[in-house]
Amino acid sequence: MGKDVVASELEQRLAELSALNELIKALTSTLDLSEILRIILHRIKLMTQAEALSLLLYDGDRNELVFAATETLRENALVGMRLPPNQGIATWVAHSGQPARVERAHLDPRFYPAIDRAAHFSSHAIL
Repeated sequence: MGKDVVASELEQRLAELSALNELIKALTSTLDLSEILRIILHRIKLMTQAEALSLLLYDGDRNELVFAATETLRENALVGMRLPPNQGIATWVAHSGQPARVERAHLDPRFYPAIDRAAHFSSHAIL
């Protein structure tokens, strides 16, 4: 392995450790779950360079996914929004247990455009 490869791997590892350290500091500064979720999503967004992230929780009583936290341009537009039981790529993932990587979200039949309308956002790719 060349010195450049080793240096690059060390730089990447240092960046990951630095991000983890910042995350731990932020998480220990609050006990508010919504704030903790926001911090985690923000850090993931920075590390992955994603345009937006969402955390959805499953409501077993209503058989729905509910947006618990988002990291988008319009932070609170989706929090509390419920997905109908058979709508959305995230719902398909939750029910099937399979991951989904969709490059052209709007062309996928599982895509639920009401999410984009509510967030005033245009999803391109979804993971």
